Amino acid sequence: MTADLFGDLSVAPIILFIAIVIFGNFFIMNLFIGVILAKYNREKELAGKNYMLTDAQKKWVKNRLDIIYASPIYKMQVPDNEWKQPFFYIAENKFVQNFIFLCIIANTIILSISWYGQSESMI
Repeated sequence: MTADLFGDLSVAPIILFIAIVIFGNFFIMNLFIGVILAKYNREKELAGKNYMLTDAQKKWVKNRLDIIYASPIYKMQVPDNEWKQPFFYIAENKFVQNFIFLCIIANTIILSISWYGQSESMI
């Protein structure tokens, strides 16, 4: 004679209880992490963007940003000689500058390519 421990209980309440425990734990954990992150973000905003840096590091970052955003104030002047002026305008032309840049890139690519049948003396 073996006794049935659970009797006539169905499986549905057991599964429901386990689901409630699992989802309840996730909900509580989500609330806990949310509170911690909100507190951390508020403290970070109060302290500033670079709150974990020393004064020397903050100065270094400021100098770097100044260098990045600095723009030159010197502008090339048109030469006084008439025969130099056309060359100046050619050199200052954006199309010519882009063409020269493209030629430099193409030359670099062509010089870096090795091809089939290339002699050992060229490598």
